[in-house]
Amino acid sequence: MMALIIGLLAAALGAVPSSASSLSSDPTEITTTTTTSLALPPRPATSVSDQQIAVSALLGRVLGEDLAVAFTVTVVNTSNATAGWNEYATDSTGKIALSGSSGVEVASALNGYLNTEMNVTIDWNTYGAGQMGRWTATTLPRPASAVRKERAVPWSYYANVCTYGYSIDFIPWSANASDPRGQDWIRHIDWMALNGVNLPLSFVGQEWVWSEVFSDYNLTFAEQQAFFSGPAFLPWFRMGNIRGWGGPITMEWLSTRRDLQTLILGRMRSLGMRSVLSGFAGHVPAAFVAKFPASKFSRSPDWANFNSGDPKTAAYADVYLVEPTDPLFAEIGAAYIKKQAEVFGTDSIYNTDTYNEMSPPTRDPIYLKKASAAVYAAMAASDPDAVWLMQGWLFISSWWDAPTTEAYLSGVPAASMWLLDLFGDSSPVWSRTNSFYGHPYIWCTLLNFGGQQGIAGDAVAITNGVAQAKSNSTISGVGITMEGIWTNYPAFEITLQQAYTEWSSPNLPEWWAKYGARRYGSAVDSAVTAWSQLGATIYSANPAGHFGSDISSFPTMPAAPPGPPAPIPPAPLGFHTYSDRGYFANFVPANPLIQSVDACAKLCLNSTSGGAACEGFEVYILDAKPPAGNCYLFFTLKTPFTPLAPCVTYIKNGNSVAPSRSPSVTAQYSGLPSPTLEHAGATDPAAATIFETTWRGLVAAAPQLGTVPAYRFDLVDVGREVLANIFTEEKVAFMAAYQSQNQSVVSASASRLLEIIDDYDLLLSSDPNFMLGRWVTWAEDCSADAEGKAQLRFNAINILTLWGPTGQINDYAKKEWSGLVGDYYRQRWAAFTVAANASISTGTPWDQAGFSANVLEDVELPYQLTPKVYPISPSIDAVQTAQMLIKKSL
Repeated sequence: MMALIIGLLAAALGAVPSSASSLSSDPTEITTTTTTSLALPPRPATSVSDQQIAVSALLGRVLGEDLAVAFTVTVVNTSNATAGWNEYATDSTGKIALSGSSGVEVASALNGYLNTEMNVTIDWNTYGAGQMGRWTATTLPRPASAVRKERAVPWSYYANVCTYGYSIDFIPWSANASDPRGQDWIRHIDWMALNGVNLPLSFVGQEWVWSEVFSDYNLTFAEQQAFFSGPAFLPWFRMGNIRGWGGPITMEWLSTRRDLQTLILGRMRSLGMRSVLSGFAGHVPAAFVAKFPASKFSRSPDWANFNSGDPKTAAYADVYLVEPTDPLFAEIGAAYIKKQAEVFGTDSIYNTDTYNEMSPPTRDPIYLKKASAAVYAAMAASDPDAVWLMQGWLFISSWWDAPTTEAYLSGVPAASMWLLDLFGDSSPVWSRTNSFYGHPYIWCTLLNFGGQQGIAGDAVAITNGVAQAKSNSTISGVGITMEGIWTNYPAFEITLQQAYTEWSSPNLPEWWAKYGARRYGSAVDSAVTAWSQLGATIYSANPAGHFGSDISSFPTMPAAPPGPPAPIPPAPLGFHTYSDRGYFANFVPANPLIQSVDACAKLCLNSTSGGAACEGFEVYILDAKPPAGNCYLFFTLKTPFTPLAPCVTYIKNGNSVAPSRSPSVTAQYSGLPSPTLEHAGATDPAAATIFETTWRGLVAAAPQLGTVPAYRFDLVDVGREVLANIFTEEKVAFMAAYQSQNQSVVSASASRLLEIIDDYDLLLSSDPNFMLGRWVTWAEDCSADAEGKAQLRFNAINILTLWGPTGQINDYAKKEWSGLVGDYYRQRWAAFTVAANASISTGTPWDQAGFSANVLEDVELPYQLTPKVYPISPSIDAVQTAQMLIKKSL
């Protein structure tokens, strides 16, 4: 069958688009060029009446038809995004009237009514299930006066390019409401609209378009397959970081994703959203080099241990890049935009990144300006209304100083390039680049990397950060850009609320109390208190978050006995040692990252950012002899300070620290820490106590809330934190016993470690949101045949574990999910305890490299092809399990 498909595809190959010759060889000169052959179909537009129909249908899905009859819907106008508003009120007939300037705004009015009047929260895990049963159409609250919200900024943006690999790549269009997996695009788009999202990233299905374009350039499907990555890894293929890994991609995947994207875009547009599609960054299959010998190509640098010099990864590394100033770049890019519009239509907003986590070949400002101009010119050649929405992630790297950043951004008119300040919650770029040198930008909360789980966030930094941006910058929106979803929902909800004037800069203690009252559909005192406590502590001063657990981290024996942190190296010349070990928010990573203390000091002395001089630095010590580690520069000392023992912190002489400090939980580590814990706000006894108290408070609410899915989710999520902390405490005891060579204590502690992991896996198995089976089944369901299911299963497992052939990005996207904990992480820790016992018995020094190699061969590689069928629904009760574990563990 595949040979037949390839044969049919080859027979249909056409000539290179004839319009190519009309494009200028200078990419800076084609920004307004259009030709008849590249003309686009009209931009999709949804009428007011159609938006009313669409949002009325949304009410039926969210509320149920029995409640929806109590509402009326009115979309007033769709002409001016900057004047967005919404309102709910009681009309003269006693119905609840929802109105707004678009379908999205009417949905946002509904969400305001749900939150404020009904104590209901529609989140992205459970979508409000079980929260409305106490209401009827006649008992629904009728507001005494109209409640109106007006937009403070026109745009509300959603999704990170990586979200399409770490969370939503496999979810189906429609799932049965009784399906315990509970996720589908229908509900997810409804959730976007409820939260005011009018600018969503929609990246599904673009490989179908690319395959069509490459076929027009006479590339066979086999040549394309060597380029396309497997489905789980498409985000990094799209950014030119890797090629081919996890493939070969199939025609089945391409065509089904094309059809899914058609449904997604239709629903988004029907509600008045403008969907962000993809553009051309310059990355092409290797076959282009031979087919176009007169064109200029380069190779992207090695990325994240995908190295051209390593035979295990050489085939997947160093992607070919058409030189931006070569005419072929504009030609391919224009052809892609045209083809994409023919297949999907367009809203004229495109996202693409040429230098994601990869540096350009030169710092020459003229070259950088031409490079960005080429990307935009390719868009504008086919779509004169094109707007390039670029992730600002590349500017986090210290490679990008003020001159290079300004040069690159200057290649595109300000109105035609918008920026995502991707890491605005922790390291905003706008404030050190004069608002991206005049370009509109969207302030974003990132918070999450790899989709790792962990209760963390900083509502103070979010609300204050957006308020500061609104006061004096070119901000045009707020957004949420987490790499993975389904965790820390309130941190992202409060970010999206900042788009509205009436919800901006809330009184946070009141906000958290109200959130606790509406989280589960009704207010229960112990649950309200639990959320108030989390809001005042964990969610108030954890800007970098604490994700994952020691259970899901690779077991590593400390090189030295556990004890106090290594002595602080003396201050370099021109600096004095800060009174605490830790870091200031808005740090800027050095390039390269690992530096000695003296080298980091020299970087600080010679660095500026947005016209500001470096005022201090810290080195996160990874190697004590000589002191060296990850170097971070501070260009302001007026941001919150987070204590962290492995950091050594220095202030340039003559600078002073603002008196206000973040009240964050101090993180203390023993010995040399794992880099994966860096800036992670790891738990100490105070944080552990908070989670234990919160867990008890939630369990106390079980009689009233026990059947509500959101409650059961939180019960497991908080309990997971408690058990993970207990594991960490036992791990410290195990390491200490090993260092003292006390074998009897090591053996006893090893048994306790594995028992805690078993309890952890048991708790996770009590809720479908924490079960590996859901993820694997989603992936397998994307194919109709056994071979396709096997490949998709491999993709789904590999991205969570090794992330590459042999652990190139090991555990970056790890998940605290039942099944993965019991069959993967537990096996690593079991091997670790056995190896530690054997080391003591034989008197052999610990060999970390040898242990890691053995685990790779014996545990990690075999698991990539595990045939085990994992359940998708719990066989135990979350409430009963939590009650049992509290009694056992606390």
